[in-house]
Amino acid sequence: GGACWNRANCIDDPEASHINEDYTRSIFNSELGTIRMLSWDDRSAALNPFRNATIVYVPYCTGDLHAGDAEQVYDPAMPRRVTHHRGGRNMELFLGAMSAAWPSLAQIRVVGFSAGGYGTQLNWGRFAEAWPRAQLSLLADCAPMVELNPTLYQEIRARWNLYTPAGCTACTTSFSGYDNHFNAAYPDSRFGLVATTRDRILSHFFSETDMPGRVRTLTTALGSNATTRYYVLDTDVHVLMTTAAVVRSSDGTLLLDWLVGWLNNDARFHNTRP
Repeated sequence: GGACWNRANCIDDPEASHINEDYTRSIFNSELGTIRMLSWDDRSAALNPFRNATIVYVPYCTGDLHAGDAEQVYDPAMPRRVTHHRGGRNMELFLGAMSAAWPSLAQIRVVGFSAGGYGTQLNWGRFAEAWPRAQLSLLADCAPMVELNPTLYQEIRARWNLYTPAGCTACTTSFSGYDNHFNAAYPDSRFGLVATTRDRILSHFFSETDMPGRVRTLTTALGSNATTRYYVLDTDVHVLMTTAAVVRSSDGTLLLDWLVGWLNNDARFHNTRP
């Protein structure tokens, strides 16, 4: 997880996973072990909604929420120390390989946590175009596309050369413009957002002092979309999926039940927030 866009958070005190190291097989295996704690790859578990699914894990080492296409030298004294914000390009390569291997999928489920949750949303159109006939469902855990300080947003966009889908003028000035654009462009897609009102990690990254207000504004806007639902808790926790079997919303909904509702597109998939 994490992200970075300047010398301070990419080099001096790195806040993005693996941004200054080679991404090795041992790292991949370690991260895969963490993902397996969710038991989504347990083929014998009758209650596992993914027990019959083909599962692909997309690693992250670019510090750009899986959506950049740039290289930066953040320390002029070390011109050979290049930060590769190539997450968007990596995603294109992953999707090219996956769509070639499985060209006729009927259902696509894209799930992302933290930085991966932002990557899920930022690459919504790429997933839709890779499998245009598939039913596409996306889920982002603790990755709300809240409005950012305009100066910060433009700095991030420039440093990463952030992917902007064709026709999304709002994306150039608004982080939340992405969800609005993709909801309109792909109305048959299903999107679920899991978030917390006082997310301590995101408040730090975005230097945001009113995260509750930002989250409420975002979810109010998302609520107008027919196939989008949100699940919001009043806490400062970052990432909820690992506790889905015990976490309940203010209306008593178990997160695990809400997630199954997202998978099946039934009444359990509904809007709930404090």
